[in-house]
Amino acid sequence: MFRTYIRMRKSTAIRMKRRVKYLARQYSKGRVDGDAVLRTLRSYDGLMMHGDCHALRKKLYRDTVLVRPSDNGRGSVEYG
Repeated sequence: MFRTYIRMRKSTAIRMKRRVKYLARQYSKGRVDGDAVLRTLRSYDGLMMHGDCHALRKKLYRDTVLVRPSDNGRGSVEYG
């Protein structure tokens, strides 16, 4: 652990995971646009850069796939 790093609370990490999962579901239903989801993910990324959150960042990037159903079948956006 480095002195300049902060430790993120477990409750904060859980809240972030839930929020990302919620946004992915809302995006797939067409209720949220991709820019709003990416802004949230980038904000969380900036917060995690200040702490010892490498595993959490890796998990969020690996598990977050945004898919919006479309007529031609090409509507997915991946972040990470």
